[in-house]
Amino acid sequence: MRAISYRVLALLFVTGLTGCGSEIPERNTGRSSGGSSGGSSSGGSDTGSTDTGSTDTGSADTGVADSWPASWTRLEADVLAGVNAARARGANCDSEGVFGPAPALSLNPILVGTARALSKDMGNRNFFDHTDPDGLDPFQRMEAAGYNGGAMGENIAAGYSTGAEVVAGWLASDGHCRNIMDPDFGVIGIGYASVPGSEYTHYWTQNFGDR
Repeated sequence: MRAISYRVLALLFVTGLTGCGSEIPERNTGRSSGGSSGGSSSGGSDTGSTDTGSTDTGSADTGVADSWPASWTRLEADVLAGVNAARARGANCDSEGVFGPAPALSLNPILVGTARALSKDMGNRNFFDHTDPDGLDPFQRMEAAGYNGGAMGENIAAGYSTGAEVVAGWLASDGHCRNIMDPDFGVIGIGYASVPGSEYTHYWTQNFGDR
């Protein structure tokens, strides 16, 4: 059995925020990225990115709810429950700080669409990066979809087969943990897609916003 390493990476945009160090290069003034980490075997991988998505033929995929398999939607619901349970408890995100309890996140339909589209696109086009093969970064894709938040963030993952596993992986990474726990975020979009024959099969995206 081939071992797959877990990797986690987060990306954050806050209006007016500059100069935050990380392993992801700063995109432009006001944009900074979260930290990354990785290490164990026999699991998943993630890089934290957004994408407009693609179908199996490479064309754009909106990830609308009526075309999403019910089994995928249930996995997304598991992630939302895990995220809000963590926010209710508070968490130590190590280098990103200690966060007390925060209000639960609610689903934003625009961010659900962008999260689903990226997860499917990563599997279909077999890439794993914040910047998609068309050269668009997460914030460009969220804005193009009609989201105009003052704060935006993203976590992605691949290879994890359950919602509980992927939430645990994100919480174990400082940058991902920070995005999950950030009290400035009030809404989230969660997207899961399974693409057999791709490198990791299971793909996950979280898109965060403040409204």
